[in-house]
Amino acid sequence: MYRRAAIILLIVVFSVNVFRAWTQSITADEAFTHGLFLGGFWDALFNSFDACHHVLHTILCKLSISLFGLSEFTLRIPSLLGGVLYLLAAFRLSRHLFGEGPLFLLSTGLLSLNPLILDMLSA
Repeated sequence: MYRRAAIILLIVVFSVNVFRAWTQSITADEAFTHGLFLGGFWDALFNSFDACHHVLHTILCKLSISLFGLSEFTLRIPSLLGGVLYLLAAFRLSRHLFGEGPLFLLSTGLLSLNPLILDMLSA
């Protein structure tokens, strides 16, 4: 019962994140990353060092834009994929630590409904 509720919770959280990624305007950080690293050639990814330059994320964004074209949503596809990995890890960690009882559902909810985490899963 708690396992099913946790799965439903994670599906809802992921669905909300996809909706937010689809509908939100581009942020200043995303515009800065695109202007500095994604708009040019591939060598800029490996020759530039900046606090906003997360190498793996930037490479995945460049691939996403190359495959699907430039839009707010395609720029956020790597973040959504990272969000799926985070939600799966939260589910598995909670199940490993607490079994499948009420604490499992509580910890899964706390890990996946943190507002700061929700913002990063779709931005």
